[in-house]
Amino acid sequence: MATKSVLSNVDVIRRFVFENQPAALEDIAAAVNAEMIHPVDIERAKERYVLPVLKSQPYFKEAKDGKWETINDKMPEYSVLDEVMREEQAQMYERDVRSRIARKLGWKVNTVVVDLEKAPGLVKQKSWWGMKDWVLCNDIAEEVLRNHPNGLSEKELMKAVVEKAKVAEDKVILNLKGDNKKRFGQDRKNWFLKELMKAREEEKVKSSAVMAVPEKSEDIDSLLEGSFLDAQSAFKTDEKRSASELQTGKSRLKKALKKQAMEVLEQREDTARPEDLAARMNRMMQDAGIEEDRINSFQYLDSSSKERGLSPREREEIQQFIDQLLEHETVAVGVNEDSIVNAPLSVKKINDILRIKYINYTRDRVLIPNEFYRLLVTILKPGINDNTLHPACLEGNMTTEMLRWMMNRLENAAWALVDDGSNIEVVQPDGQRFRLAQTEKSLIEKARDRFIVSQMDLIDHFINYRYTGIEADKVLALAARINCRVSGFDDTYIVSKDFFSELPEVFNQAANDDNDIPNRFDVILGNFIFAHDANLAANYLDQSIKLLNPGGRLGVFVEPELLVLLQQHGLLGDFLSGMSVTHYIKLPLIEGRHDVVLLVLSSLAYEGEKPGQIVTAELADSKAAISLASALDRNEGEGTVFRRIEQLALGTLIGN
Repeated sequence: MATKSVLSNVDVIRRFVFENQPAALEDIAAAVNAEMIHPVDIERAKERYVLPVLKSQPYFKEAKDGKWETINDKMPEYSVLDEVMREEQAQMYERDVRSRIARKLGWKVNTVVVDLEKAPGLVKQKSWWGMKDWVLCNDIAEEVLRNHPNGLSEKELMKAVVEKAKVAEDKVILNLKGDNKKRFGQDRKNWFLKELMKAREEEKVKSSAVMAVPEKSEDIDSLLEGSFLDAQSAFKTDEKRSASELQTGKSRLKKALKKQAMEVLEQREDTARPEDLAARMNRMMQDAGIEEDRINSFQYLDSSSKERGLSPREREEIQQFIDQLLEHETVAVGVNEDSIVNAPLSVKKINDILRIKYINYTRDRVLIPNEFYRLLVTILKPGINDNTLHPACLEGNMTTEMLRWMMNRLENAAWALVDDGSNIEVVQPDGQRFRLAQTEKSLIEKARDRFIVSQMDLIDHFINYRYTGIEADKVLALAARINCRVSGFDDTYIVSKDFFSELPEVFNQAANDDNDIPNRFDVILGNFIFAHDANLAANYLDQSIKLLNPGGRLGVFVEPELLVLLQQHGLLGDFLSGMSVTHYIKLPLIEGRHDVVLLVLSSLAYEGEKPGQIVTAELADSKAAISLASALDRNEGEGTVFRRIEQLALGTLIGN
């Protein structure tokens, strides 16, 4: 069964029955049908897709009235729940519990179906979930830490709490980060009471005053209580010290110097941290007299790791794909195939195998270095709300570069709940400010309940609601999805469909003879290089232009020969009617044989709008692409990196 969503038919049925039980067979079939790209009649859906699943899974049971229910105890999620909680031995948010269950089962988080309220051994305290037989010992932890002003590691603290509480170790839990009274703070690996930490910091400031050089010989430890430089000077000039004292003193001075250097580095890191945008936004609102309560105040957007671990099942599926590629005949010459095959799993490894085993069989498609993809994304500046289409995805590297660029732009951003807590507004450090064009219930609930929104939350929102990738070649479409996953971006919607005949099916719409869809896009990007097939590239360009919104941006890689042919046949004007060429950048020879141009167009936003100048450049290598991207990102004026020409000079530029 082909579905637009990332869920399989089993996942769809499990979730629907669980959330709507007792569920009628017709309703289950309708839910499955709604997810299908090619819907079928309800009777066929029941017989072919629904009943085989209901009868084969032990956690489904048929009620007397012909409706279906789930048996929670037999569901995989509930069977591992107790084990998951015991392994963590910590209170967790519901989202984290689901994540741990998914990791335990080797599943994706969005396939986990569980209602923690129905789990017999669990109890909820505010937003945290834990086991009923656990004892929260934060108060005892406070007593212990009062006797340890220098702090304790979490392991040492737990040991001391267990001894003092006289409770079995597997029943004791601490929730220091989520403490209701906000009593605890962490410095590196040690936990402190915040009030003691404050006193400790004040003591540090007092003790950092410079101490005069002592007149008499003193112990090195006494000297080090003051200034390090004064201690070093006094120690070296004192001639009364024995050889043993000198050796010990040198060792102590060396350790003190190392400690001082580490403190200096930490101070530099602190001063180098960017301004807290959330605090600045809140201060600006206060200065403007805008009264906001906490739920509407700006919060810091949490940073996210750019990598997500692969489950064993995912690794196995990726390896199967690689093995299938390796069965093809090697088309490259002089390649050490063993070194590629034996390399660790990475996007580079997958791309290398595609080059030597597959790419040359696919109409001479060309893999362009990522630096040039990055340049294109920098020019287009896609946003979280931009409806984005990526035809001719090829291997998926352009998509990953776009997602990385967007994620970097979200670094140190701020967010706030707006519209009575029903939507999220985001402010980026580069000045972009937007509200989510499509609200997502789970994201809003997370923001409202936990006051946490991360970079990856917004990237996932873009992937789920604003991005569509299309690649006609099934092998390359799968490679693109895998490359996105290995790069840390999950569930990227890239389908293997024909751009010229199956476009409605991509968006779960009825097929039509005109291949027409009502959707229009703010950003379209693609690699339209089909060597020896200019007609195909021209069709891709023509179809993409038609799908642009007014003011939309189109960025593509094409062979200059395509533009020359369009010009010679008098078609270039028709193609560019209502469009403005914003960038025309000639790349260095790709793979030693392909002339490539980066062409960026903008759809005129209103009738009578005059197109601006064209940014043009000729790049010598990938380093030049990095320099150009940096110059354009900083809005530098033309100079040695690029120049500007009028629209009328485009014909001359193409002819040259």
